[in-house]
Amino acid sequence: MKLRSAVAAACLLALLPVGSSTAANAAEPPIHLGEGTLLAPRLEADPPIQIVAATSKYYLTDYGWPTDFTPAPWSIKSVLDGTVKGDFPRQNIDMNATPDIVGEYAVKWSDGDAAARRLGTDDLQVINAPAGTTVRNVYPGGVLLARGDAFALRTYAGAETPVTGVTATAKVLDRTDDDFLLGTATGLYVLDVATGTATQAATLTAETTWAQLTPGRVIWQTASSDTTTTLAWKQRTGSDDGTVVVPFKQPLLPLGDDVAVRVPDTKELVKVSLQDGAVTRNLATGVHDAEDQGNGRLLVTAQAQVASVGADGVLQTIAQTPPFHGQSEFVMLSGSKVVTDAAVPPQTGVRDDKLTTVHQTSDLGLTWTDAAVTEDQFRHPPQFAGNALATTRVRYDGTEYGLVTDGKGTIQFDGPVVHLGRGGKLVAVGMPNSSEFVQVYDLAARKMIDPFPLPVGLNGQTIWTGPDWRDNLTATTNGFSTTYPAGPGCGPAQGIQAAGRWVVVDCAGTDDRIIDVQGQVPTRTITLGPRWKLGYDFLVQDTAGTVISPSKPIDLVVTDLNTLNLAERRYGPVAAYFWTSPRYQPDDADAARLVYNDRNRQPRIVTLDWLAPQPTVDTDHLAPVLDNASSGPDVQSGSTLLFRYSFTDNPAGPDDRASGIAEYDVRYQQRPSPTAPFGDVVTPAAWQRLPKHITNVSLEAAPGTTTCFQVRARDRAGNQTEWSHGFCTEVDGTPPTLTSSSVGERVITAATGKYSYAFTDNSGKVASYDVVYRDAIAGQAYGKWQYPATWQATTATSVTWTPVAGVDRCFMVRARDATGHLSGWSAPACAVAPQDDRALTATGTVTRATSSITYKGTISQLKATGATLTKAGEAGLRIALVTVNGPGQGSVDVYHAGVKIGRVSLLAPSSKVTVTLLPVTPYRTGELKIVSAGAAQAVIDGVAFLRS
Repeated sequence: MKLRSAVAAACLLALLPVGSSTAANAAEPPIHLGEGTLLAPRLEADPPIQIVAATSKYYLTDYGWPTDFTPAPWSIKSVLDGTVKGDFPRQNIDMNATPDIVGEYAVKWSDGDAAARRLGTDDLQVINAPAGTTVRNVYPGGVLLARGDAFALRTYAGAETPVTGVTATAKVLDRTDDDFLLGTATGLYVLDVATGTATQAATLTAETTWAQLTPGRVIWQTASSDTTTTLAWKQRTGSDDGTVVVPFKQPLLPLGDDVAVRVPDTKELVKVSLQDGAVTRNLATGVHDAEDQGNGRLLVTAQAQVASVGADGVLQTIAQTPPFHGQSEFVMLSGSKVVTDAAVPPQTGVRDDKLTTVHQTSDLGLTWTDAAVTEDQFRHPPQFAGNALATTRVRYDGTEYGLVTDGKGTIQFDGPVVHLGRGGKLVAVGMPNSSEFVQVYDLAARKMIDPFPLPVGLNGQTIWTGPDWRDNLTATTNGFSTTYPAGPGCGPAQGIQAAGRWVVVDCAGTDDRIIDVQGQVPTRTITLGPRWKLGYDFLVQDTAGTVISPSKPIDLVVTDLNTLNLAERRYGPVAAYFWTSPRYQPDDADAARLVYNDRNRQPRIVTLDWLAPQPTVDTDHLAPVLDNASSGPDVQSGSTLLFRYSFTDNPAGPDDRASGIAEYDVRYQQRPSPTAPFGDVVTPAAWQRLPKHITNVSLEAAPGTTTCFQVRARDRAGNQTEWSHGFCTEVDGTPPTLTSSSVGERVITAATGKYSYAFTDNSGKVASYDVVYRDAIAGQAYGKWQYPATWQATTATSVTWTPVAGVDRCFMVRARDATGHLSGWSAPACAVAPQDDRALTATGTVTRATSSITYKGTISQLKATGATLTKAGEAGLRIALVTVNGPGQGSVDVYHAGVKIGRVSLLAPSSKVTVTLLPVTPYRTGELKIVSAGAAQAVIDGVAFLRS
């Protein structure tokens, strides 16, 4: 029984159930409550049985792990009807040592001796190799000895026959009841065990690693590639010979006088003719294993039977293989779902397939299904939590990578999965160049959080690390960290696990720690074994210790963490072997249950209904009070919302003691736009029962979305507040809106122009503007838009420019807000600087003069009917005439490209410079002509052509 320090503080007595007396029962083992509930078996209708040995008379098969702690004897059966003809005992320490079947004997042999048991009897013959000899192989009547460079055949009676025709440098390549096939670097030899005479059957140019005797041929390998095997053959009687390339790399088996291949992936038996290389696919199907019987036939396990098959492919049934109760290796439990991986290798430990299947059931085994992924054997065990299944695979170069499959699909990691957290929300993945750190990922977000030092404990969204040099543990949730004292003397942790309110730390020192994150129960100590696991309110370990021995039953020990004296109960026995530790796992859900493999490797579930209730404070009757909460501004530019909240747990009065905040629940509602209705309330599982140190949550919201958060709190006594009112923030989803865009007058006569613009944004602030312009010089259309560098991403609300005579300049603007939402370009706003009158050619009675009030300080006076100003090659769709209007002024007719556009009167009460816009016309190019319409003077200051 494990030792632990006593904790007897008066405050603990008020909080924790006492349980049974530790003083009275200190030396007694905990009460044994038997085995858990056995799940219905997972039946394998066609078990892949392995053939250990086969001859023309007998065979030996194997499948499954031992169903108790003593392996069953090897049962050697008849090829006629599958009846048992003899048992060959085996022990735990050499349970994988299979007997050799030769003739009527089952033989176990080594270099120094051979023990042969005659089938169906207790007759045991033993040959001890004489001094100076070694046993090289066995045959029905005895053994093949090597003495120096010579062979000898020695019978069980002790008689020896020297072998002639070959030396002891030869290797034994094949054996039948009558002959050995021996090989050297120069030849193959058939040794007749009746006479001791070896006859050369084939000449070799190099030593071969594989050769077989068939009824009529000797076959041997001469070369191989990654996908093919080259064979040579020779008739045993006669001179016929040949070579053939077999298009397979799997191990070859003789079949008749040809060869066969068992393809594991397709479970088919393929025959290859040595005469012409013809390939016969699917000679037999559903084949799990095949062995040479030494008579031209193969013994196979296929299609739920043991059968013999010849070159014709017809299965001759020997015995049916009944459905097998599938055995489990690792077992996992999360709520109603039990997950196991297959543990069905033969007792020899040999497995053909690199991957094993993961199985699951949600109805206590009434129905079993295969999971969507498989796992590498002999590597990291699978892990299951929440709805996430984690496995680790091995690449061709030996490096490992992890896979996690959950409701969102499968995600691959560069390193192995070290730890899948409770709830299946976080996963720790090994780092390629570090054995001291892991990368922790948020599975829901599919992103890495940060590297953390080992060991880590993952519980929901919380990452536990430490203790640090101050003996503090650190709990990190959603980027925020809180420390908890682990007590002095723990040292570097060897393991951390957290579930519910309890955290257990495997310390480097002698006293491991049990920590209450709610702070009600002082830290307690316990001694942990090598395979401890933390469940919801309990701890489970096994009694195997460091060295596992199957000679004694192994139980599970469950410790109640809710009681002062850490009461214990036992369950079992559980399965364990020299190379396989006990397999058990607490329920990943918040329930007092666990699953384990019984001694038959069948999963059983234990419900721990004897655990005491969690410690509570009974005097607190008042729920916490919300101090403040905020989701940020009403409208924000960023898409990440941060909801903060704060509560206080106050006593109701002098006789009511506050128990303190225990946990929070947060939920939210959203609407996709300011005018849309709110959707349903969303209650994320990760935001329920948040520990007291988590006082904020974050959420990514789409642009334009309004999110309203609500929060409530519970204290340690279970008092719960009502949901708060909503705290709402909108993520800016709309670009700025143009409110004005102006260049002033369409025709500009000032020396400097100014383009002004204004926008509004629902966030209250416009971040920057882009301004572009384009010009149309006299006589031409608009050019390309220009993007002055200083006008891009500017914060100014206007730009200035110097007008150029005859140039029509247009501006556009757009704005962006702090989120980056960009408005469309505004409609062009244009201003044209007139051409001066001096740019026009005068004919008739025209006087050139100056004036202080005019555009460029000059004027042209048309003083007689027909006086004209002209300019060729002008383009536009509207003409603006700049004149000096006043008393006594006459009129002019304006023509463009031979078309009269209109008559402009210059008569006015007082003299002033006036801009007159003539009617809009189709866009045209041609000569401009301004003609005086009478004898009265007409003063022209300039003219402008508008392109828009």
